[in-house]
Amino acid sequence: MGKSNAEKRRTHKFAQTSPATRNFVQHALWQHHRLLEQLINNPYAPNHLDRVADGDPVLRESLRKAGVAGLTREQLWAKRDEYVARLEAGEEPCSSKLYGVEWIPAN
Repeated sequence: MGKSNAEKRRTHKFAQTSPATRNFVQHALWQHHRLLEQLINNPYAPNHLDRVADGDPVLRESLRKAGVAGLTREQLWAKRDEYVARLEAGEEPCSSKLYGVEWIPAN
């Protein structure tokens, strides 16, 4: 038996957002992992994602749902410790297709 539309919307936390908001949130997840890496050397590094969506309540709420904005310092430290533990266990660092270089061969 399939899920109803209401159940499908509840399972996808960005279902009601625009494509631009979804893309920004995906990019913000990458930025959040860079912040977690900064917190290793500077435990009081500011979370710029708290200020990035001040003028857009929909974007601000999407960032909070994604768990990258609106976090206390203790929550950030806990996420940092979890991320570092995953890296030490051999997991690859978070990456984004928006950054980096790819070779596109000529025809």
